[in-house]
Amino acid sequence: MEKSILLLLSLLSSSVLAEQNGLYLYDDREGNPKASATVLPEITEDSNPDFVVTAITLIPASPKNGSTFKAKVTVKNKGMTSGDAGLLTVWADKPTSRNCRADGGKSKSVGAINPGVRKTLTVDGLFAGADGGQKTLRAFVDSLCATDEADDNNNQGLKAYGRSEDGDAELMALELSGALLPPRTLYLQLRNDLMAIRQAYPVVKDIHHFPLWRLGEVLAKITSKQIAQINASELGPITVEHLTDELDDVRFALPYNPMVLITLLRSRFGVVESDPNIIFGDGDRISFNPSSRIYTFSQDWGDCPAGCIYHHYWDFTVSSTGLVTLLREY
Repeated sequence: MEKSILLLLSLLSSSVLAEQNGLYLYDDREGNPKASATVLPEITEDSNPDFVVTAITLIPASPKNGSTFKAKVTVKNKGMTSGDAGLLTVWADKPTSRNCRADGGKSKSVGAINPGVRKTLTVDGLFAGADGGQKTLRAFVDSLCATDEADDNNNQGLKAYGRSEDGDAELMALELSGALLPPRTLYLQLRNDLMAIRQAYPVVKDIHHFPLWRLGEVLAKITSKQIAQINASELGPITVEHLTDELDDVRFALPYNPMVLITLLRSRFGVVESDPNIIFGDGDRISFNPSSRIYTFSQDWGDCPAGCIYHHYWDFTVSSTGLVTLLREY
């Protein structure tokens, strides 16, 4: 208790420390500061350093498929003491969290960082995959986990780049898998099959899958402490738009499944009031049955804001070689 009181007095007497521990929110779609606010750190007796990734900038900003690019990564020691930040490892496309000593990335030595200090490093020779679609760069500071930190679970940062070549395939992959992010293999299968169907039967080329909710976005009541915790996790960074006293629009950098997000927000960060940002109304649909491998395109019309009245359907199968067969139209 005595140590905590002394620590509190030292924090209150140090405006520099409070300023250095400011919270910065980044709009990851542009890579620029969105808003800033000074937030005092939690009072803790843990005197270890704490390394986090605070910003990632790509050079060029939108790498082309099959090209090499660079990443400027800013890391910060938001702990109470100096420490060796070890290696910064960067993967050009890794949407899932990495374990300590994971291989396959490009690494660079960071060195010692004092409390509240930021350091920016440039990692080159990164390769943007040739298969297109949205990708996720991942940066991991102290990737060997060689330094004891106040928090060992906040060392990774993400940067989305590229664009999904087929929003229908991305959305369908999320709905079919129930995963946080569209599984790459499933997304590519759906993308290639939908492309083959539309080329073989142009009559359905303008039919798109009506979304139930906005990807990577939830409506929630969220505190500044919870914002800081999410930004320090592998799910961050986020941007928050204050709508009312009881409601905030929380947007993530990646196209996360909002149904999975609300469970994670509740279990990991204590955000008890959150819902997907539902898109009201109705429209055309595309469905896929994995067991029968049948794709159904539904063209809908007639008072769709209240729920479409009329429907016209096409059922297709696509072989492993890309041969499209129209089973029936009704």
